[in-house]
Amino acid sequence: MTATRGKSTAASATPRSWPRLGDLALDTAHGDRVGVIIGVPGEDGSDWLTYHLHPCDGGPEWSAAADASTLRPVPSPVTHATSGEGMVHHRPGRHWAWPIRLHHEDGSVEDCSLVVTETQARHLATQIRDHLPPLPGPAEYLTDGPGSDALPPLTDLLAEIRGLDAGPLGSHAAWGATAPAAFFTWLASTLPITSAASLVITHMLPGQMDFLNALGHATKIAAVLPKPKSANDFVVEQTASRFRCDELERARFADPDWLTGYVRDRAAGGRVVLTDIGGYFAPALAELCARLPGQIAGVVEDTENGHRRYEALPELPCPVYSVARSPLKEPEDRLVGEAIVFSVETLLRHLGDVLQGRQACVLGYGKIGAGIAAALHSRHVRVLVLDIDPVRQAQALSVGYGSAELAEALSSCDLVFSATGSRALAIKHLPLLREGAFLAGATSRDDEFDLSALSAPDSGYVRAELIPGVSRIRSDEGRSFFLLGNGNAVNFLHTSAMGSAIHLVKAEMTVAAALLAEEQHAPGFYEVSPPYRASIAAAWVDAFGSRSGRYL
Repeated sequence: MTATRGKSTAASATPRSWPRLGDLALDTAHGDRVGVIIGVPGEDGSDWLTYHLHPCDGGPEWSAAADASTLRPVPSPVTHATSGEGMVHHRPGRHWAWPIRLHHEDGSVEDCSLVVTETQARHLATQIRDHLPPLPGPAEYLTDGPGSDALPPLTDLLAEIRGLDAGPLGSHAAWGATAPAAFFTWLASTLPITSAASLVITHMLPGQMDFLNALGHATKIAAVLPKPKSANDFVVEQTASRFRCDELERARFADPDWLTGYVRDRAAGGRVVLTDIGGYFAPALAELCARLPGQIAGVVEDTENGHRRYEALPELPCPVYSVARSPLKEPEDRLVGEAIVFSVETLLRHLGDVLQGRQACVLGYGKIGAGIAAALHSRHVRVLVLDIDPVRQAQALSVGYGSAELAEALSSCDLVFSATGSRALAIKHLPLLREGAFLAGATSRDDEFDLSALSAPDSGYVRAELIPGVSRIRSDEGRSFFLLGNGNAVNFLHTSAMGSAIHLVKAEMTVAAALLAEEQHAPGFYEVSPPYRASIAAAWVDAFGSRSGRYL
C-alpha cells in the first residue's frame, strides 16, 4: 500500500511529550542511527504519516514508524554532577547512597544517587582528606559570601563515612583523627552483621574508643562499662552520648544473682558477647551460662591476668577468645611498660627527684615486665629482674639484666616494679624494702599486691598522701616507703597513652567478638586466626604507617 500525505484530523489531540520536532532520536530499525526529528506524524499542520529524521553525521534522511516503536531518546550529554544532602548508609547491603544531581548540556537536570560500597566510600574519604587544602579560619568561614557553605557537606560526608563528629565547621582536630576511624571503617566492612548484643568492659581513654564503631557494626552494643581506674571524664561523657554506659564493680560481677539479672536485662532475650579486660566475668561465668542457656555467645578477654582467671576455672562453660598472648598485643605491652616508667618518673620529678643513677627491681619478666626493664635501662637505671619461670629469668640475664634473691633485691633497690599479676608482694615483704623505696604496680592493686591489711587500725603502718598518686607509708619502727598510684597500675595516673598501637589489639578483640556473634562455638579457648591477624596488621600499616613523609 502506498502512503499518501494528508492533513491530520487529530488537531485537538493531547500533544505528545516525546518524540517531538527537533528531538534527537536513535532508530533501532536503522542500526541505531541517530538523527534529528524533522517531521512528526499526526500533529496539527503536519502532512507526515511517519517520523522523518535528518542524520546528525550527514547522509540521506529516513523515515520511522508512526508509533515510534523503533525510536529511543538520546539524552543531552552530562556536563557535571553536584552533591546533594542526606547521605544514607544501607547497613545490610554494606553500601552508601549519595544523592547527586546530573547537569546536561541542554540545561536540564536529573536527580539520582551515587551508590558506593563501604570500602569505596572509605577510599573516597581518604582521597578527599589527602587533597583538601587547609580549612579556613572561623572568621573567614562564617561569611555569607559565595561558596561559604561548600565545605560543611564535605566534612559532614567524611564524618558520616568515618564515624566522626566533625562538628558544624569540620574542625582541624576531627580531620587529624581520621586514621583510626578509617581503620575501623575498613574493619567493619569485613565483619558480619549479626543480631547479637555485646557488653563491653573497656578502658575509656583519649584516642582509644574508635573500635566501638566497628563493634557496633557487628553487634548491638547493649552497654559499655568503663574500668574505674582508667576512665577519662571527657571520654566517658562522649561515649555516653552514643551508648549506654553502666558502672563496673568487680564485687557485683562476682555475684551470680546480680550478674544474671544484669545480663538478662541488657541482652533482652538475645545472644550476647562479653568483652572483658581483667576477668570480671570469670567468677560467676558458670552460673551465668547455666541460668541463661544459649544466650552467652562467649567471652573476649584482653589481658594476661584475665586469661589466667578464665584458665583457672574448673571447666569453661562457654567459648573464650583470648588476645592476651597475641602477637598483635606485643606492641601495646611494650608501650605499657614505657608508660609505667614514664608515670613513675613524672611522680619522682614532682617530688624533686629523678630516675637516673638509681637501681630498680622488676618482678616478672613477661611482656609488660620486659617493657618496664627496657624503659628503665634506656633512662640509665640499673635493673635487676626476678621471675620464677627459669626460661624468662634466663631471657632477662641473656640481655644483660642482673638478678638476685627477692629479699636481697628488695633491700637494695630504690624502685620496685611488680608486673607478675599474681600478688608477688604481701605485707610480710614490706620490712624488706629499702628505706625510702618506691613501690609501683603494673596491673590492678588486687593482682599485684596483697596489702589489704595496711588499712587495718592495728596494721602497724600509717599512710599519708604527699601528692596525688604518691603516699608515704611509715611503720611503727619509723621505716617508710612510697606507694605509687595507691598500688594500682601507675600508668593510668597519666592516661596511659598508647598511640596508634592500641588499635591493633582493639581490632583483634572486635574480630573475635564478631566471630562469636556470628557462629556457635563449643566451650574452650580460641584465638583469631593468623590470616585474619595478618589482614588487620596490613590495614593498620596502611592507615598509620609511614606515608608521604608522615611517621608514627
